[in-house]
Formats: sequence, structure tokens, C-alpha cells
Amino acid sequence: MYLICYDISNNNIRKKVADRLLATGYERLQLSVFIGIIPIQNNRIIWKNILTWLSEDGGKISIIKISPSSIKNMIAIGYDDFDVSYHVGEKHSLFF
Repeated sequence: MYLICYDISNNNIRKKVADRLLATGYERLQLSVFIGIIPIQNNRIIWKNILTWLSEDGGKISIIKISPSSIKNMIAIGYDDFDVSYHVGEKHSLFF
């Protein structure tokens, strides 16, 4: 599981990065924070694009590998639709 955070000042590049992360299967926790189970090394082309965009902006991105137990211990205030058991692999479908 990966926690991805970024600091990008350019609106267009920030939107490109966010859209790419969402399209790849990451879920947005906050405006510039995403979480997902997709291994970074499985998406080298995507990350190459993101790094190219960041070099244009001078932005920063942090990718942190975290354990499912860390997510289970997360205290989330104001999250209505974040399903912890789905994200830690205990459940494989989301029901609305």
C-alpha cells in the first residue's frame, strides 16, 4: 500500500498528476494526498510522465510504502466514503 503526497504549484500540472493517479486506481484522501495498493514499480511509464511534469514545475512528490495495519490505525475525521477494510484487502467489493 502506498501513500502519495505532492506539493505542486502549477494548477495544470497538479491536475494532470491527480487525474493520472485517479485513473491508475489510487484514491484521494485529501486534495494532494492519495492512497492505493498498486505497486509503484508496476507503473514505470506513468511515473516517468509524472516526473517529467514535476521537473517543469519544480514540484515535489513523496511516495511512502505503508502497512495495512497503519491504515487500520488511521484516525480519519470527516471521511464519509473511505472504506478501510477495502483498502487493506479484507474486502474486494465496494457497496454503496
